[in-house]
Amino acid sequence: MGEAWPRLTPPLGPQREKDHIRRPMNAFMIFSKRHRALVHQRHPNQDNRTVSKILGEWWYALGPREKQKYHDLAFQVGTGGCGGSRGGAGGS
Repeated sequence: MGEAWPRLTPPLGPQREKDHIRRPMNAFMIFSKRHRALVHQRHPNQDNRTVSKILGEWWYALGPREKQKYHDLAFQVGTGGCGGSRGGAGGS
């Protein structure tokens, strides 16, 4: 079985990477980004897999109010930072 699996999507070239729209970060991703350096500081020389596991444990142990803060941030990121009303653009 020397054959590789067929590629379902073409590789991203320089032009496609530029035009690619990234998915907004979810609540856990925002939490992870903010806490990853702290995990590395407290657990030096750990590989990324272990750091990710620790971040998952910290997220799981987080209370609902703290988690809600990250869900709110994720919502703001997903809507382009225009907090306030959840409706679209427009007035009255």
